[in-house]
Amino acid sequence: TRIRVRCRVSCAFLVPQVARQLRLQATFKSCFNQGRHETTITSQLHLPRIDLSEQGIKLPRSFELINQVLTRRPTRQRFIEHSHDNHRSFRHGLHKLFDTPTVSEAAEKFAVSRQWIYVLKDRYQQYGPEGLQPRSTAPHTTPHAITAAVRKRIIELRDELTTSGSDNGAETIAWHLQQQGLHTPSKSTIHRILKDAGRVQPQPRKRPKSSYHHFTAALPNELWQTDITHTYLTGSRRADILDFLDDHSRYLLAIQAFMPCTGADVAAVMTNLITTYGAPAATLSDNGLVFTSRYTSRPGARNAFETVLTTHHIQQKNGRPGHPQTQGKIERFHSTLKQKLARAFPQATTITELQEQLNTIQTWYNNHRPHRALNHQTPRQAYERLPKASPHHVPDPEYRTRNDIIDNDGKVTLRYAGKLRHLGMGRAHRRRPILMLIEGPHVTTLDAHTGEIIAYHHIDPTKNYQPKIKDPT
Repeated sequence: TRIRVRCRVSCAFLVPQVARQLRLQATFKSCFNQGRHETTITSQLHLPRIDLSEQGIKLPRSFELINQVLTRRPTRQRFIEHSHDNHRSFRHGLHKLFDTPTVSEAAEKFAVSRQWIYVLKDRYQQYGPEGLQPRSTAPHTTPHAITAAVRKRIIELRDELTTSGSDNGAETIAWHLQQQGLHTPSKSTIHRILKDAGRVQPQPRKRPKSSYHHFTAALPNELWQTDITHTYLTGSRRADILDFLDDHSRYLLAIQAFMPCTGADVAAVMTNLITTYGAPAATLSDNGLVFTSRYTSRPGARNAFETVLTTHHIQQKNGRPGHPQTQGKIERFHSTLKQKLARAFPQATTITELQEQLNTIQTWYNNHRPHRALNHQTPRQAYERLPKASPHHVPDPEYRTRNDIIDNDGKVTLRYAGKLRHLGMGRAHRRRPILMLIEGPHVTTLDAHTGEIIAYHHIDPTKNYQPKIKDPT
C-alpha cells in the first residue's frame, strides 16, 4: 500500500516508528509546495486488516486516517490532512539520514542534491540537531543601509525646518543633506524614515498633483502673477499684503503691507516695478476690484491698475471667478509666507514692523530657498539666467460716453484710472446738460441738445484738475 500524507505532526519521528512496527520500508520524499510537507510511505506487505491499536502504538489524531486506510482499504490512496506551516520538522529529522551508508543514497531518498546533504552533515557534526534548523536568508552585510547618523540628521533637519517655517519635505531635506556633504538617500527612503519617526501626517483626502493642469512662462517677465492676502497685527487689526511673483522663475518682485490696500496702491507698486525690472508681457490676477473693473456697473471703464497696463501695452489676464488654482503659484507662495510669519517671527504690532518681516522673507525666498520646480535653483538664479520678455500687446482703446450737467462752478467730474478728475468747462456753461465722449485720456464734451463742441481735455493722471485745451490736435 502506498500512502501520501500531509500533516502537522513530526513525520521524521512518527513515520519511521510506524514503519518499524509494521515491518515496512519507509521512503521519505520531501516536497515543499507552498509550505506543505509531503511524506510517502511504501509498504512491501499486503495486509488485509491490521489494527494499529493492537500494536501498542499511540498515534495522534492526524494519523487516524492512516489507520482507517490500513485496516479497511489496503489500496493506493492519497490524503491531505492539514497544511504544514513550515518544513522545520523535516530538517529536525534529518539526523536520521546519517545512519545511511552513503551520501548518494541519502540524497536519493530525500530527493535533494548531494551538495545539500554535505552541508547538512557538516552542520549536524558541528552543532548537532540544532544545526539543522532553518537559517535566516537575510544578507550578512548591507553596504547600502542608511547609517544611524544619517537617520538622526534627517529627523533633525525635519524638526529644524519645521521650527523655522521653511519647507520640510523629503526633497528639501535631501538638498540640505547634499549641501552638507552627507550621504543622500532617495526621496522615498527619506519619507519612509520620517514616517517611521512619526514626523509625517497622512493626508488621504488631499487632491493628487497629477489632476492639476500646469503651465509655466517660458521667459522671465513673460507673466507676472499678483494677489492680495491678509494677516493680523496685535489687537486683531487686519493688514493687507500685496505681492507680485514672476511666473517663470518664482522670483518675488514685490511684497508690500497696507492698511488697507487700494487700487491706487496697486497701481503705484506696479509702476515702481516697471521702472525697476521693465514692463512684463502680461499679468495674471483674480477679479478683485483693485485689479479689474470688468464686473462692476461700469465695465467699460478702466481702474488705476488697468490704466497702467494699457499705458505700457501690457496684456491683462484674469482667472475664472471662484477658481484660485489659476493663480496657483502665488497662492502656493502665500502658504509659505503665512507659515514663515507664524513660526519664524513674533506677531507684528505695527505696519512698519510687519514690512520689515516681509522684507526679510523676500530676501530669504529669492536668494536662499531652493525651489523644486526650478531644479533646486533659487528664484534669483532662475530670473537672471535667461533674457527678459517684453510687451507686445496692443490694447483695445477705451471708448465710453457719459451724460452729465455742468455744476455752478463750471466743472464736471469724471473717474479716470481709479480716481475722480475735475474737468474745467467755464462758468459760462454752468447748469448746461452735456454729452462726454471718452477715448482713453482724450475727452470731447458736446452740448446734449445741439451737439455743439464745448471743450477738449487730455487727462493727466498725475493731476486732479484738468483744464480744457484749445486744439485737440
